[in-house]
Amino acid sequence: MTTSSSDTSGSGAWTEYLVGQSLEGFLDFLSIHGPLVRESLATSPRRFVEVGCGGANVAIFMGLLGLESAGLDIEEGVIVEARRHADALNAKVDLRVADGFATGEETDAFDVAASQGVLEHFSDDQIEAFLAESIRIAKRTVASMPNANYPEHDFGNERLMPLEFWRERGVGALRRSGAKGRVTAFDYRRRFDLRHPVNSLMNLALRRCYFTLLVIDRE
Repeated sequence: MTTSSSDTSGSGAWTEYLVGQSLEGFLDFLSIHGPLVRESLATSPRRFVEVGCGGANVAIFMGLLGLESAGLDIEEGVIVEARRHADALNAKVDLRVADGFATGEETDAFDVAASQGVLEHFSDDQIEAFLAESIRIAKRTVASMPNANYPEHDFGNERLMPLEFWRERGVGALRRSGAKGRVTAFDYRRRFDLRHPVNSLMNLALRRCYFTLLVIDRE
């Protein structure tokens, strides 16, 4: 989930966060983020990469499905934990250290590039730069972020922004990449969070979702 030395969440924090990942956590992640998985598979990709992969849940799942799957993260300790997680699930995934802003991958190296819980830690300019790199290396980019309804700042530096903010960043990233394409965004997943029962009840009553999914299809 860390992607560059400019990340302000703190060196080593993500590694510590990921220690002890379990099968139950993996399945819970897939349940929560089903729309992310669905959109990543919608174009029948053969080659997939999760950028800022953290525990590499999406990359691992794609590997289990038989795709050529990779996960990139700037923090070596995170990659060590992701490899342990992948080995525990017997998943074939290429997990390696790389910067999400400058991956070193060839243009069109992948069919789909995805991220979850990454972009909310960056400035507007960094968000667009990160997305532009994903647009360069993959024809479809899929990114999930907690939005303005999310009740918690898990690391303290999250920017919990509304859907339109993320749509604008997607348009800006496409422009920055010099490519043409289509940007879509929608909110997903209403759930009850035991840490914040009042906010959760309000969100449920108003049918507000916790996450935004941004999809960028390059022509």
